[in-house]
Amino acid sequence: METTYAPDRRKGLRVIFSLAGLIALLIIFLIFRSTIETDATFFLVWVVAGVFLLIPLALLLYRAYALITTSYTLTQNSLELRWGLRRELIPLNQIEWARPLSDFQSQLPLPWFRLPGSIFTARNIKGLGTVQFISTDSAKVVLVHTEPQTFVISPRDLTGFAQQFNRYAELGQRDITQAVSETLKSVWTETWRDQHARTLIRVGLVMVGVTWLTAIGVMAVFPEIIWVDLTTVPSSRLILLALLASLVWLGDLWTGLFFYLRGTVIKLLIYCIWGASILTSTILIAAIFLLAV
Repeated sequence: METTYAPDRRKGLRVIFSLAGLIALLIIFLIFRSTIETDATFFLVWVVAGVFLLIPLALLLYRAYALITTSYTLTQNSLELRWGLRRELIPLNQIEWARPLSDFQSQLPLPWFRLPGSIFTARNIKGLGTVQFISTDSAKVVLVHTEPQTFVISPRDLTGFAQQFNRYAELGQRDITQAVSETLKSVWTETWRDQHARTLIRVGLVMVGVTWLTAIGVMAVFPEIIWVDLTTVPSSRLILLALLASLVWLGDLWTGLFFYLRGTVIKLLIYCIWGASILTSTILIAAIFLLAV
């Protein structure tokens, strides 16, 4: 028998999607501004600014995914914590205690940088050691202490979680459970052992490099090109195609890793996802040559 507890995600999702929406609107403006820019220098300024804004946008979207997938599953044998691509499976006999924050007189030091409604980070706290926050609330939380580290979680039903944990602790662990810690590094290591995956990812990255070299080479030879709307524009606009190849490769890489971790999709389909970036780069390289003719 297992019981899965979920945090309150509403506040965190509102904050994340509000920030992501603002950044997305700014990126759209920069893209539009770059497409009508005739000066090569200012064109590069708009493009570089838009690319840098993609970084916080990607981080916010992953934070939203981590928040949506956060769950705390309690059984008589273990406590399983999931958030994003992370997973911790803790045998119940390795948990020394699990207590609500209200049982302590002192306040819990919080990470200095955190978004309201979603706290996913680790820090060292005196007396507790390494503390991993997997919570959506800064006050209504449960501290789960193990020898290596302490986890801060925020199930909606704090009382129900504590009572269920104490009940299982009194019954004792029924089956032997091995501790499991899955991180992005471990997921990547597992994926990299797959020869087909390794080859597709490498070839995709090489093709992205070839796309960039092709774009730069054409820019060095032809100061102007005929764009897709049949107007003459500076050849620096070819950077947009090289950026598109890079973004497609990154998007396919993360999508493939997601399905590879979940194990819910056959590997052939995952290989097709990673192979799609190779095809995309090939098409974009051909497009660069055609625009330069």
